[in-house]
Amino acid sequence: MLLDRYVLLGAPGSTPNPGIYSSMQWRPGGFSAPLFPLPIQCTSPDQAHRLNSSLQPWLNEHMSRLRNKPNELHQGFFGLPAFDVICAELNNEHDAFFWAVILGSRGGVFFSTEEAIRSVDTSKPSFKLAFAFNRFEDAVHTLASSGRPLSNFVHEYDPTSDGEAAASIRAIFLEPTQPPVNPTAGNDLAENLVHSPSPSSHNNVPSTPTRSRSRIQSPSPATPTPGHRAGPMTPRSARSPVDNLSVNLSPRVNIVVGATTSIRPTRNWVRYYLNSHALEPLQIEDVEAELEENDDCESFVYAVSRKARLLSGKAARFLWDLKQSNL
Repeated sequence: MLLDRYVLLGAPGSTPNPGIYSSMQWRPGGFSAPLFPLPIQCTSPDQAHRLNSSLQPWLNEHMSRLRNKPNELHQGFFGLPAFDVICAELNNEHDAFFWAVILGSRGGVFFSTEEAIRSVDTSKPSFKLAFAFNRFEDAVHTLASSGRPLSNFVHEYDPTSDGEAAASIRAIFLEPTQPPVNPTAGNDLAENLVHSPSPSSHNNVPSTPTRSRSRIQSPSPATPTPGHRAGPMTPRSARSPVDNLSVNLSPRVNIVVGATTSIRPTRNWVRYYLNSHALEPLQIEDVEAELEENDDCESFVYAVSRKARLLSGKAARFLWDLKQSNL
């Protein structure tokens, strides 16, 4: 049974309109773009209504004025007292992870681990991954950052670049009788941009569905026991959202550390992007070397696009912007 538990936050009058739906409303946004429109999958209609009524009114009032000023838009949104209140409520009542899911140029937040994993597995874009967090606000902040995910993610789900770790996560969180679904043209959440349903009338609120699975950690000596919340640590320095779009953090954000699924260092967005373009390892090294050696965007674009023909000019400029956002 479809439940009206999917929220779409964004500009009033857009297509589809912000509101509450019976399915995830994927739209471009959240990666290398302003955060909105932002689709969110909740566990119940009640959560969806509270999220929508708490955060959408501010967007209705300010979105048109700040549409082309993403820094101010993000700063104002994350500075809302209502944002802090709803985050505290959701963190207190939700006993599972919050997932920031990126499918190509689209981003969304999932409360259900199973739905988050399956949304990645069934999507067609090669650039697809998900990060699990203990707090709702961390998942949202990650989608508002065009540079890198927050460092306190608990799990990283990247079936394209790390199939072994992805298989381990599937084994932990998905039922054995439900293997991952191979992407098909007819089963693609990220590309389902047509025939969007109208927002629900919300007259009859269905009963709350079963909650998603508890926060089970990967079996490892360094991994906390189920239900354990990692303790706080001294926050790392964060750039002001006014100064740099790559990290749009409210001063109230308190970075906490978690146990990651993989022991390798977090790879940056540049490597993710190059992998999504199916470049060979040596080609990736060549592009990264040009990023380090060139002092301006046009020189880099000439080197990797017109001279070496490794990337299109548009992709090269996007990659240069990613590099600049990490400086």
